[in-house]
Amino acid sequence: MAKHFPAETRSAVENLVGRVRAEFRRRIETNTWLSPATRDEALRKLDKVAITVGYPSAWIDYSPVEIRRDDYFGNVVRLHEFSVRRSLAKLGRPVQEDGFRDSGSTLPIDVNAAYSPGKNGIEIPAAFLQPPSTDAKADPAVNYCSIGAVIGHELTHGFDSSAHV
Repeated sequence: MAKHFPAETRSAVENLVGRVRAEFRRRIETNTWLSPATRDEALRKLDKVAITVGYPSAWIDYSPVEIRRDDYFGNVVRLHEFSVRRSLAKLGRPVQEDGFRDSGSTLPIDVNAAYSPGKNGIEIPAAFLQPPSTDAKADPAVNYCSIGAVIGHELTHGFDSSAHV
């Protein structure tokens, strides 16, 4: 992972996320058409938005799953069985979200970012944080125009008319 997504890239993007969030906060605070109650609620929601960058803090361990080169159908069945057993093992335990598991949207290998209303969170996968979207060595203005715009875009989804509180 370090070869393709170095720690300094993750750190630079997390810093950028903080700056975009701070500007979003400033705009909510100074917006004249929001009522005080709406402003307070928007600020509370903004404070709770979880933005994860790159990859999950804990990876799912798939080592118990037997994968065979010549058994595609069996692999699918065994992966499904693993997933069901893993889900059943969570019953009765506190909710623990698995980050970056939305296939086709925010797996660490997906070139995309997404806001999840149910989690009030944004996931920005490592694959999306590669040139040309992000370059930790580039002038910060370049990253603000590319990935910064994406972060702002995803953040606004938490406040558009289709978002859930």
